[in-house]
Formats: sequence, C-alpha cells, structure tokens
Amino acid sequence: MVKNNPEAKFTLEYKSVTVFAPINAAFQKYPKPIDESQFYLTLYHMGSLAKTTDQLATMTHINTELEGHPPLWITTKSDPNGNELYVNNAKILQDLSNIKAKNNGKEQVVHKIDEVLVPTTSPRTLASGLAKPNALDFLSQFETLDINPYRVRNFRQRVQQLQKQDVFRNMGTHTFFIPIDEGILHSDLIDNKTIDGHLIPKKVLFTAPTHRDIAFETTANGDNLKVYITFFQEPNDKTEAVYIKSETRVGDARHSPGVVISEIVKPNIPVENGVIHLIQKPLMVVDTTVNQFLQVYQAPTMNAGKNLYFNVATSGDDSVLTVEGGGVNATVIQANIAATNGIIHIIDRVLGVPYTTVYDKLQQDPMLNETFHLGSFGDFNAQLNNTKKKFTFFVPRDKAWADARLIQPSTVKKLFMRELGYYAQQILQRHLVESEVPYTMERLVKLTTNKTNSATRVPRKEVELQSLRSTLRISVEERQNHTYVIHWKGNRIPVFRPNVECTNGIIHVIDAPFLQEDDIRVIRDSGVGIFLSSNLLMVLLVKWLFL
Repeated sequence: MVKNNPEAKFTLEYKSVTVFAPINAAFQKYPKPIDESQFYLTLYHMGSLAKTTDQLATMTHINTELEGHPPLWITTKSDPNGNELYVNNAKILQDLSNIKAKNNGKEQVVHKIDEVLVPTTSPRTLASGLAKPNALDFLSQFETLDINPYRVRNFRQRVQQLQKQDVFRNMGTHTFFIPIDEGILHSDLIDNKTIDGHLIPKKVLFTAPTHRDIAFETTANGDNLKVYITFFQEPNDKTEAVYIKSETRVGDARHSPGVVISEIVKPNIPVENGVIHLIQKPLMVVDTTVNQFLQVYQAPTMNAGKNLYFNVATSGDDSVLTVEGGGVNATVIQANIAATNGIIHIIDRVLGVPYTTVYDKLQQDPMLNETFHLGSFGDFNAQLNNTKKKFTFFVPRDKAWADARLIQPSTVKKLFMRELGYYAQQILQRHLVESEVPYTMERLVKLTTNKTNSATRVPRKEVELQSLRSTLRISVEERQNHTYVIHWKGNRIPVFRPNVECTNGIIHVIDAPFLQEDDIRVIRDSGVGIFLSSNLLMVLLVKWLFL
C-alpha cells in the first residue's frame, strides 16, 4: 500500500509520524480487497508526530496525515492482565509495537494493529471537500458515503423537523447511535428527548474497547427523565453481534420506563466529533409496558383458553413482578424490552412445565398466603406434598379472604384463630378433592352443562365431587370471555385463575371460599365460649342419643 502511494512515501521520507500497521490477518478479514482507488487508506494509518504507546495512552486522539487531518481515537481499556490500547476499533499489539526509527532526522514509530482502519470518507467526498465529516455531515450527506445497504433518511428527517441538528454538530468526544430506515415504524414517536437519548456525551465508545454491561448516561438525562445505554453481547453467540440496551429508568408522560434492545448493524464509523453506530431500531420507544398487563391482570396466550397471570409482590421498598402460566410461577428479571413487532419480558423459568407440588405452589405464590396460613394450623398442608395422589384444590386467594371478612366477619375471625385449627381444617377439606384424574374447569363445565341449556334455559345441573369433607355439589359456567363461575349453594363464585397445574394435581384460584355463616357456631356453657361447626354439633348429638 505504501509503495503504491507516492504521498505516503513522501510522508515517511520527510515527516515525523506514527504508523499504525495492520498485520496480514487484519487484511484477511477486511471485507473487500484493497486497490488503487483506496489510496487514501494509507495516509489514514499515519498519525502526525511520533508517539509511543505510553504517550498515546495519555491522549484522546491523534490527527492523521489524510487530507483534512481527521482524527484517530485512542482508548485505554482496563484489563486484569494489564491495560489494552486501541486506536479506533483496532487493538494495538503492544508486544509487537514501539518500533522506533529516524529518517532524515525525523522520529518515527510503528505500532502493529489487528484491524484495518477505515475513514468515513471516499475519493468522491474528498473531491467535494468533505475530508473529515462530523456526525451532522454524516447524517446530512450519507448518500455520498459508503454505508450500503443502509439508509437513515427517516431519522434525518425527524432531526430536521425537530431542529435538533446541534446535537450532531457539537464538537467534542461523543458516541452517536443512528437507527436505520427499516427499523423506524412510527417516526412520530421520536421526539426531542428521544433524539437526545441516542447520544452518549463526552465519551468515544468503539465496540471492541468498550466494557460490556456498564451503563452510560445519555444527553436525555434531566430532573424528570433518566436514560442510560449499555453495550452487551449474548454469551456463546458465534456471530459476535453487539447490541445496545437503552434503559429509561425514570420516565415521563411521553417516555415510558422500560428497556429497548437494538442490534448495532454497522459499528464504529469514525467522525470528527466522535463515533457513530448504525442501529437496527430507535431507542427509548417502548410501545407496550408490563403495566398494561397489570391493569387487566391477565393476558390471553396463543394457546386457546390459556392465560398468563401477572402479580406484583412487594416487600418493603422492593417489588417483584411475577407471571404464571400453566402452573409455573416465574419472576420477571428484565421487563419491557421493545422489539420491532412487540415487547419481550425475560423470565427465570419455562412456563407451562409444572415442577411444584400443590403444597409448593401454595407456599410460593404470594396471592395464596392466607389459605396456606390457614392450612398450617394442623396437618392439612402436609398431605399436599403427596405425589402419589391427584388433587383438585379450589383455593381462595388472599383477596377472597379479605372480602369474606367484610361479609362474614364473625365466622372468618373464628376460622383464623389458631386454637380452633380443627375447624380451619374442616373448611379447607371442603375445598380439596382427591380423584384419579384432576378436574379441569373445562371438564367441570362439560359435566354440569345440560345440552338444552342455551335454548330452554334449563337450570345447570350439579356435579357431586367427593371432597375430603363429605360431598361438594357445584356447577360451573363458562362465560363468553372464557372465564368461569362456580355455582355453590346459591353463590356465584368467579374463578380468578383456573387450571394451575402442579405435579400432583390442579389448583383453581377462586374469588370466595366455600363458607357459610352456620359453618361455625358458638355454644356457651358456664360463661365459657365453645365454637362448634353445625355438622360437628350434629355428630355429637347423634353419638349422645346412642349412649
């Protein structure tokens, strides 16, 4: 390259320079062959003045011998085995560098690097005077630059409409992210603050020397808005694709808190005021957030009749979002990741593959604490761990017990007295059915539906389920929105969450307990209160008659 470039030979003959020399392997991975039309590449690898690696480590950039003297950006990357030094995105191979010489009294030094340095220019742009474009020049005149097959017209148009040119014109050391046309589906969602969220100020971050998983502030940050950008790579990804994660930690009326992940489709484009990365889609644009799911508490899935159920468990100042599907309760570890055709929430378990017993499910689900607590008064809960049995458990959720305290305050108060745990077990036994095959809601609907119901309004028939406490007589209605209602003793009890699968049965989470006022009665003898259920009272009376 040097031999074929008279200007490069003249520079080496008469000037003090730093030469960044790509090793042969660097040219082998360069995407296209080097020819005479790329003569300008050679001068871009020559920095004005001779600098050793120690000297370069104290600098942010060094100007080149290419026309206009566009800069090369210097980055020091901390590493446990010693600091690494980069020029643009190329690593300086320090053990093979600092080769010093003098020519005609001019000091010169050579550093070997592992990538070919590519300027953001071409013979055409050089001829037009665009020797060292800044980020605004790049955005305004990208048609003249070699960035095929990508186009950035949509983002450029939005920058012009909102008069945000100064964001890209400002001199300094910045990192710019520009979304390509294909990824912008709703340009009206890109406003002033969104554009600010595409710039990391006062840092030039090329992909190779930038540490992963470190959050950098954007220019969108203010008193009421906090937006950060992180570089990351998927582990074991052989494509070596680099992504950025835009995280809006504090949102406002137009910018929802959440995460947007975008792939860098063309990285490391050097400009006079920093570096540009072309990205697959805009940052900060979150179309749907998990809050929308929480407002309806549940969401249908592609599996007909199967829903996902969301819950927020709060402990002090900490909140944990959980989602349940097919009997599996998973924690959302990363919410609101926007994609081009929807949104992603990363969870810590596979949904739909049960791995807990009825006991474990009751113990772990933050919505079922009250029933689990009630079952702990005796040995009721212990049987729920038996994997040799199949249970159908109608479980009142915590809100069901809270509502019952308002409707039947005296009965519920007695029920939750630990010293009266016998009666708690009796009531829970009414809710628990043991059978060879658990009863799904669909099966119960089929068993209790008269064929002529819809036409003649014949009352729904009841099914007798053998619960651990006598017979449970119920009928089940499926409503038009595919939710269920249980009819029991004249009560209509909505099923909040049906068919929660466990390894030893099924749980149906219901909105009211199978409980009546006369389930627990009070008999007073010599001023001492004794609480008896009506059924137990009948048993004792029969026994007394036969004595």
